[in-house]
Amino acid sequence: MTTTGPLPGLAATPRRHDPDPRTPALPPTATITLHRTTAGTLTGHASGARHQWAETCLTLASFTADPYGIHQLPMDDPGQAREALHQLRQSAQDLDVAVILSEQPFLGDVADRIAHALPGRWTVMVTAHPEPHAQHGLLESVWASGPSGGALHNALETSHPSVSAHLRRDGDGAWLVLVHDAWHAHYVVGAMLPGPDELDAVASEGPACVTAPTVEAIAAAVRDRLLPDYAAALLRGQLAEAEEDLRWAQESYEPGEILEPFDPALAGALARFLNQVPRLIAHVRQPQALQLSPHETAFLDSFEATLESDGQDGTVAMSLWLTEGDQLLDLARNPDRPRLAPPPATRRVPGPAPVLSAARSR
Repeated sequence: MTTTGPLPGLAATPRRHDPDPRTPALPPTATITLHRTTAGTLTGHASGARHQWAETCLTLASFTADPYGIHQLPMDDPGQAREALHQLRQSAQDLDVAVILSEQPFLGDVADRIAHALPGRWTVMVTAHPEPHAQHGLLESVWASGPSGGALHNALETSHPSVSAHLRRDGDGAWLVLVHDAWHAHYVVGAMLPGPDELDAVASEGPACVTAPTVEAIAAAVRDRLLPDYAAALLRGQLAEAEEDLRWAQESYEPGEILEPFDPALAGALARFLNQVPRLIAHVRQPQALQLSPHETAFLDSFEATLESDGQDGTVAMSLWLTEGDQLLDLARNPDRPRLAPPPATRRVPGPAPVLSAARSR
């Protein structure tokens, strides 16, 4: 059940004991923030310089901790819940820990609602950031335009949110992070850095963070603005990486003069390209792109069929990359612009020859 109204045992927020009432009370050195959830539980997370004491209070009150610093207390048994909250209040008073019942929705519930509004299947994980350095450490993994992540940086600077929610999409690895900026009374969602399967080295500018005051509005902003910007930024990075690898290989080696086993740098560049091929072809064939010419359709079909029939670890794949990789990159770079159909390509078959000595450190 979902509990409403004041929680038993938490009628007052604990304060530091002070024998002299004329002396202003010092702020607590740790805080426990509680949230009711739509699943009928009470969540708690600790923050502050002595957050370990707050975590001890939660443990003594029978909250169950997950690996990410979020503690849960079932509320389906009123008697046990009342006893647990009484224990929490008593421990918090003894250890000088403040307990706050937040009026904001639990961030995990907000992330779930956002995920349900987005295409694909998403996994939600909530993480506590008990200290400022942990909150700012989040920025190191944010992939966003603007200085230090733009709106997300501002949220961490002004509101110091002690919890974030992460959304991961199954299949393509898209990764988003959500925080609540209490100072500006809005939610902020940004993109996290792509993994090595998406980009070997992230050098391109990421998508801008989105902000909105309500769950419905932030979900729409993520769906309509952030995800398209994320896909475009990821494609730019993939194309830049693939073009850099291909230019280096074409300048360093001649088709037909490469023997197996391949030079490790060359093999790594080919592996990166082949990892991107399905994404690039899917991008060219997306419904919103211009209709492909017969030659372009035949080229893509032949490209896929060659890799499927000949495998991705031999000289055929190497030759396909060196001789026809440019055409695939050109199609992927401008799938929604008019293109001139090139003359039919003649597939070049590699022949045995010594490996060139040129190599690049990647």
